[in-house]
Amino acid sequence: MGEQKTAIILMLILSIILSIPSVVSATTDSWITKESMQQARSGLGVAVVNDNIYAIGGVPSNGFQPSSPGSAVYAGKTSVMVTGTNEEYNPETKSWTFKTSMPTPRAVFAIAVYQNKIYCIGGKTSDNYTGVNEVYDPATDTWETKTSMPTARAFLQANVVNDKIYLIGGHGLPDEFLLINEVYDPLTDTWSTSEPVLSTTFFGYASVVFDNKIYTVGMQIMGGFSEAKTQIFDTETSGWSYGTSPPSIGTARKFIPAEIALFIISAKSEISLKLTLSCRNSVNRGRQIMQPHIFVSSVLLGLSTISITWLF
Repeated sequence: MGEQKTAIILMLILSIILSIPSVVSATTDSWITKESMQQARSGLGVAVVNDNIYAIGGVPSNGFQPSSPGSAVYAGKTSVMVTGTNEEYNPETKSWTFKTSMPTPRAVFAIAVYQNKIYCIGGKTSDNYTGVNEVYDPATDTWETKTSMPTARAFLQANVVNDKIYLIGGHGLPDEFLLINEVYDPLTDTWSTSEPVLSTTFFGYASVVFDNKIYTVGMQIMGGFSEAKTQIFDTETSGWSYGTSPPSIGTARKFIPAEIALFIISAKSEISLKLTLSCRNSVNRGRQIMQPHIFVSSVLLGLSTISITWLF
């Protein structure tokens, strides 16, 4: 009888030990290299639907400079090749599959998931800014064009809160940073305008939703000077407030540390976060990434952060 109890106890201990790696592996301060995309790109959008990762659009050529907006956005060229390529990554099979391409090829657009459909809004085409709003349905592998965003712009984020998609700030013509905050209603396919940003944020800011509030972290541009700012939009009151600024971000003329990007993520929440970095040898609150990145798109899948990058 004693031997039987001992055996049972040992089995319980063994089962607990074996269950630990599955939890630890998701939070360990380490990087793992996965299968590369079939087409190398920068300035792409990344989203998760039903545990599959979709990498859409971007620039498939060298010379992309996300740190230089306006006419210099593509290495000083006002016209450059962009793509509508759509690839699906299955983490279970560790494989990439080409899907139906985005109808309007573009880069640095806003992307969001609502009711298992991927909304790709705004961005920059081969020679101009756009407000086009195209929706991808992974279940049918088809695209649908919806009402365009009123203000054509790029380098912005899309955040979903209570059945609405918020598109804040960004960069547009004539070569200016925008304060505008436009709201899209997917149920009625209509647009409205909400309270503008408190101060101009640098293009490519990071944003995330927490408790129905949209947190944005980026560069405030004022009188030719720049300063790191955290701005918080309360969707329930339509009011803005300042939060604690990132500890160190440098100036607009310097590379921006990646540590500003993932400042508020709950591992228990299914939060998707697209972050834009203009840095080299980035450090993301932990171990240094294995390759220099010029533009990074990240999403949270379960307990792990997945980064899809263009390397140079």
